[in-house]
Amino acid sequence: MVSYNHVKKHGVYRSGFEKRIADALKEAGVKVAHEPGCIPYKNDTGGHCYVPDFKVRLKDGAEVYLEAKGFLDLEASYKMRAVKLQNPNVPIWFVFENGNGKVGRRKSTNQAWAKRYGFPAAHKTIPQEWLDQFMTEADWTAFQAKLKAANDSARPGPVLVPATSSQDAPCSLEGDNATPGPSR
Repeated sequence: MVSYNHVKKHGVYRSGFEKRIADALKEAGVKVAHEPGCIPYKNDTGGHCYVPDFKVRLKDGAEVYLEAKGFLDLEASYKMRAVKLQNPNVPIWFVFENGNGKVGRRKSTNQAWAKRYGFPAAHKTIPQEWLDQFMTEADWTAFQAKLKAANDSARPGPVLVPATSSQDAPCSLEGDNATPGPSR
């Protein structure tokens, strides 16, 4: 269960910026899940759970997590570095409300921080090149139909039934083209 430190003032979203990103995804027709679950990580205070803002699927079927970040303070920057180090195969992409804002009180900007630690990042909006990679609702429907068709057509081939005795025993195949024949 996720506990929140503050009341959500923008419906199910934690901030107005997060809601604007959700609206942009919806307007683009992107298949999206909001706060889709927990990505575990540990730091010096123990085990924790990072809940990404959004999960989208790319057209190749891979999943990507999007984080809409209005302000990246030092605590959040340390948390995201720990999440990435402990979950290196989990892609997390940032959309910063102000990509030129400073990380906490440091000199580094949000986008420079993201680049340094290997997070793809954008400023204010989701770039069109990202949107072009995201699976839309229509893509999702086609993807599901393709999976179903592949599963429906995946029938096992003929099964070889071993002979019960010597080389004169007949050998048969189970399946549509079953024919008796000598065993080898």
